[in-house]
Amino acid sequence: GMKPVLLSGEGKELEMKNGKYVDVETGAEVAAGEISKAQVSFRWKDGIFKTFADAARNAYDAAEDKENAPRFVFLVDEINRADLSRVFGELFSLLEEGYRYPNGKDSDFVLLPNGERFSIPKNLYVIGTMNDIDRSVESMDFALRRRFAWKEVKPEDTAADILAQIGR
Repeated sequence: GMKPVLLSGEGKELEMKNGKYVDVETGAEVAAGEISKAQVSFRWKDGIFKTFADAARNAYDAAEDKENAPRFVFLVDEINRADLSRVFGELFSLLEEGYRYPNGKDSDFVLLPNGERFSIPKNLYVIGTMNDIDRSVESMDFALRRRFAWKEVKPEDTAADILAQIGR
């Protein structure tokens, strides 16, 4: 997504390393006086989920046997703590089976603000955990809630029990 970046007076991107600002391109330390002339700008940078989805899609495309393509699991702890409709935006439709890449209908992607096509491949699984005592699940959008299977995991459950529940 859009990420803030600090630009020097000459337009060079700066970042903090070891408590000091440095030029991203050269690694040279920037004088303290130059920081006061810096400006905040925004740049498109791939986030964690996009990078992960791209790796899963590349593995899917490279697999000869698509049914046995390497599986990627993206785990979101306490998924109900965020406003998921805002976090996922229009991507949440891509979580549905019928919209996963590739579906052959040209409805397996969304267009990102930078013009790039983005999709979630069939070999990427999103697992969200939550504490059932926490009632913030009530604030989750129903359109988003229906895109997840709900499984109770008890303290005594083992990994084998959990995998058997989901048919893997």
